[in-house]
Amino acid sequence: MEYYAVEINPLPLDMDFSSFYEALYQITIPTDEDGEMFVVSTKEEQEELADYFNEMDLLVAKHTLVKVENAEVEPIFYDYGFKAREYYLYKDIVTSFHIVEGEPIQIEMALLQIQEDLLAFSNKEDVKEYYINKELQPLIQGYADAYKIVVHF
Repeated sequence: MEYYAVEINPLPLDMDFSSFYEALYQITIPTDEDGEMFVVSTKEEQEELADYFNEMDLLVAKHTLVKVENAEVEPIFYDYGFKAREYYLYKDIVTSFHIVEGEPIQIEMALLQIQEDLLAFSNKEDVKEYYINKELQPLIQGYADAYKIVVHF
């Protein structure tokens, strides 16, 4: 499921924080937040928040996100996403895949190669979903071909 975020500049120290959040919560209640990042579940909520923050001259950027369920993250993860209460990756720069077929030893060997390129993985309904930089998809497919395993992106 996609999520959406609005990133803002740090709030000025002289700002009335209670008024800020009161007005924010009249627009929408974010599903998650982390400092300057407010996560919502619809594009419409994102647009409303962006308009609100833009009027206050706080808007930095809007992002489409992928929520990583039951996340196990690698140190490089934070170059591609962030953690609030949950883990999120920026959808425009990542892709995911899962392994659907292969001999167990071949899968294990492929994963040893793939490990150095992983951002995160999650266990979803007994299937591990692996997240990588989108530009590395051909490399991962090459590993899959070399180890005679099948991956689906």
